[in-house]
Amino acid sequence: QDPCLSVSIGTPIVFRELPCAGLPSDFAICENEETIIRTSLLGNPPFSFIYQINNVAQPIVNTGLTTFGIEESFNQPSQIIISNLNDNYCSNENLDTLNIDLFPDFSVEDFKIECESATQEFRVSFNITGGLPNTFQVEGDMGTLTGNTFESQLFASNSNFNFLIFDGNNCDTIVRSGTFDCSCTT
Repeated sequence: QDPCLSVSIGTPIVFRELPCAGLPSDFAICENEETIIRTSLLGNPPFSFIYQINNVAQPIVNTGLTTFGIEESFNQPSQIIISNLNDNYCSNENLDTLNIDLFPDFSVEDFKIECESATQEFRVSFNITGGLPNTFQVEGDMGTLTGNTFESQLFASNSNFNFLIFDGNNCDTIVRSGTFDCSCTT
């Protein structure tokens, strides 16, 4: 009693699912950090689709694969929309949206090197601003991080110093290194 068979007796009818695309859940990334956003495609390859970043259409994508990586870096919160997915048989206009937030960037400020004239030793200090407060870490040479202020151990004049500074977002690591000669200061 299939109504399609009553119209075309003997011709089989094949029902196919609409193709669909899946973006990851909304997430946050580091500002200006290159990232690859994996898109999964379901249906019968090959596929073609359109995606937009912040309402700006990108070139049409044609692929025979069931995954596609959108490679991009972002300097503001953004939105990616995938639409108009076509596979070998069908098309689907409304697909998926991804909202991207940015972790706040951090920086090193007030970087100072101060000499102890009596001992010809020097100390390095700096402040860390922005980023994810209360998660700052400094690795490398010894020192003390109190809140967002770092103060190193004393170094002998003409010694090397090296500090790797990062926060809990695991975004860029800031490196501060060098050598300092206390005899050159007045």
